[in-house]
Amino acid sequence: MRKETATPKDVKKLIRTLKRKHEESKPSILERVNIEDKDLLKGVICVACNHRPLVRKHGTWFCLKCDSRNNDAHIQALKDYELLIAPTINNSELREYLVVDSPYVAKRLLQSLNLPTTGTKKGTQYILSSDESPARKHKQKNPPTI
Repeated sequence: MRKETATPKDVKKLIRTLKRKHEESKPSILERVNIEDKDLLKGVICVACNHRPLVRKHGTWFCLKCDSRNNDAHIQALKDYELLIAPTINNSELREYLVVDSPYVAKRLLQSLNLPTTGTKKGTQYILSSDESPARKHKQKNPPTI
């Protein structure tokens, strides 16, 4: 009976492949501190008075407390989502997190950021996690106005 063994060359190749494909586990901050998503305060935060949630009216975030307006307030909320919950988001998760009722508004918000996506139709996931994500570039090009 012949016994098959890996050659030193095969072992080295396997080691290189494992090192190249290895990814560190990145549990969310919520998992690390044992907090559930439902315990988070949801909604876009006003940069002027820290009130939440802002209301989306005619393409602008509007604060009911101080009457300030901001076109890009959702970008910081998405950065927070990425840090706290997950590196990807879909339409229904965005609506729940930003307290937006309309799936069409949510779709327009996500598409306006030119984020990379995976999946199609209801399975579309928008990727927030790249270091130079379009959301960050978008913010640099068009700084928020109040």
